[in-house]
Amino acid sequence: QGGSMNEESIKIKISKPFGNLYRNRCVLVAAFDDSHNLLLGAKPDFYPPGIVRLLGGGVDEGENIENAARRELLEETGVAVHKDKIHIKTKFSIRAIDCDGNTYNNDTYLVCANIESAPVNPGDDVKQIIKYKSQDLERLVDNYRKLSPSLWYKGAEGEFSWYDYAQVYAVIHNKVLEMF
Repeated sequence: QGGSMNEESIKIKISKPFGNLYRNRCVLVAAFDDSHNLLLGAKPDFYPPGIVRLLGGGVDEGENIENAARRELLEETGVAVHKDKIHIKTKFSIRAIDCDGNTYNNDTYLVCANIESAPVNPGDDVKQIIKYKSQDLERLVDNYRKLSPSLWYKGAEGEFSWYDYAQVYAVIHNKVLEMF
């Protein structure tokens, strides 16, 4: 692996918990192709306009981070990545407290992967794979930061504020921007 993994804390106050806060561990993958495009997952029926997210999801019980990243990439892009192409960059320890005093603890690992020139096909709940350059990612981080506390999701995933969601994902996507 070489080098040590960075660790960062994200402490937030939220209205209501959102998806990944219910999981103990998650992995998000900054997948780059040979043209140094960052691949992001679009879910237009879920995310607000202008919002996409790094590929990834929950880490299964007994699964290590590298294998979880490889599994998520395969599920969401159809690309099988060799373990040598996966590198853990940062562990985000997320601690959230809602207005009722309930606490949610989650460790989200940011992993880099080189998918080289493999063709990608969206899968699982990802509807499109979007290729970003650094200026696109800057705009995405800005879009996250501009999400309003009054913008709520209400549907199959429950009910939560997109502003709360952005307090985590703006930070994580900004970390990827620093890597460009």
